[in-house]
Amino acid sequence: MSTSEKYTGQLYLANKTKPQAMTRQDGTFAVQLLAYSRPGHNMMVPWRITYLGDDALGFWCQCGNDLTPGAVLQVELTKLVLIEGGGRHAGAEMHAHVNTLQVLPKAPKSAQTH
Repeated sequence: MSTSEKYTGQLYLANKTKPQAMTRQDGTFAVQLLAYSRPGHNMMVPWRITYLGDDALGFWCQCGNDLTPGAVLQVELTKLVLIEGGGRHAGAEMHAHVNTLQVLPKAPKSAQTH
């Protein structure tokens, strides 16, 4: 396990894992997302990010319907931890808490076709 202080940048919402909204046992509202960064050609790093509290609830109410596969997320993350995979889930996955989260507008269709 490895830790770091902060990550700021863009992530892309995963295709197969839907965002989850829940209330934790302590009563805190939480949103958990699986997203990917693309640090290089043919490279993808999985991120499991968790947004907590009233800001998370506001985000979920305002942007929950925009959380579609491939959505571009502008994030500032803290409490980064690299979790080494094992067993059936080979590879590593970054875990982090959200400080800020924004869903960026999709590119116009004409820009996507060129």
